[in-house]
Amino acid sequence: GDITAGFEVECGGDLSVSGSIENGARVKCGGCLKVGKGIFGQKAAVFSAKDSEIGFMQDSRIETLGSLHVHGYIQDSEVYCRGKAWVEGKSVRGQRHGAVMGGRICTMEGAKLHSAGTPLARTFIVCGIDDRLVEKAKNAEKVLSVMAKRMLRLQNSLGFNPTAPDAVQK
Repeated sequence: GDITAGFEVECGGDLSVSGSIENGARVKCGGCLKVGKGIFGQKAAVFSAKDSEIGFMQDSRIETLGSLHVHGYIQDSEVYCRGKAWVEGKSVRGQRHGAVMGGRICTMEGAKLHSAGTPLARTFIVCGIDDRLVEKAKNAEKVLSVMAKRMLRLQNSLGFNPTAPDAVQK
């Protein structure tokens, strides 16, 4: 069956869904995840602690700590994959291969795709770099800069000069 809008499923082991995970459904799987049809809808959010095998993805999010195998296509979705991402199966110009159209894919061990991109939507594919950690590092640098400026203002308001020879004695 399907996991429909409003439902949340959490399991400690493997999970197999013969149908789809629909808009508004949330799934947290402690093992491998298999979705026979697809994941769709901007409010659909899926997490898998191991490998994931999906029919297709459209307008949704998945985080998988293993590899991701999509039989069809990924369209306008957000994917984080610690393993390899493999998209195959959807016909593209008569070929039996997959396509990534719009959205963002971050995969740590590489990707195997027939085609990527479309003139209708921006498509980002990041391999080998955890772009979420890069973003966190950039944010941390901004916070450090703000904190350094605040500390300098506080030191100045107290008349404290940390570079003065007698600063340690004060």
